[in-house]
Amino acid sequence: MDYIDIIKYTVESIQVDGLPRFLCGHPKDINDQLTQMSRDYNKPNKFPAVCLILDTRKSNNSRIGISATVNYHILIVNDTLPNYNSLQRREHNFIPILRPIRERFIKALVKSKAVNNKDILRLEFSEVERYYWGKEGVGGVEANVFNDKLDAIELFDLKIDLKSNC
Repeated sequence: MDYIDIIKYTVESIQVDGLPRFLCGHPKDINDQLTQMSRDYNKPNKFPAVCLILDTRKSNNSRIGISATVNYHILIVNDTLPNYNSLQRREHNFIPILRPIRERFIKALVKSKAVNNKDILRLEFSEVERYYWGKEGVGGVEANVFNDKLDAIELFDLKIDLKSNC
């Protein structure tokens, strides 16, 4: 199992009725996937989604039983209304949807047979809650990164030790 499959299978393990979706790629590639889903009327909801942002840093490891340490960059996203203020986003997206997905994702990730990090309290990563996720400008969000209006939880430098022989 490679480092991408680990995230894919983790997301699939927490899905209910196919959600959250798993998306993977460079931000432009993910945007293209979302745009294509919007064109396909037979597709169910595209959100919420867990996105593995590529390129991913991976360092080989010489510790016994560990093949590599991967620094993942993950986005957990849900669509939002552009007229919501921050408190409304918190009440409609972060509390009921995004934070619970983050919790389920992290718990499922450390349970993966391919992952050596089993202590959730010692898992290393940084996190930012992105209210109306977009490109940052001087006065806040300047432009959307994706075509959709999104709130997001961004996890970066999520350091995962991959087991050898998995």
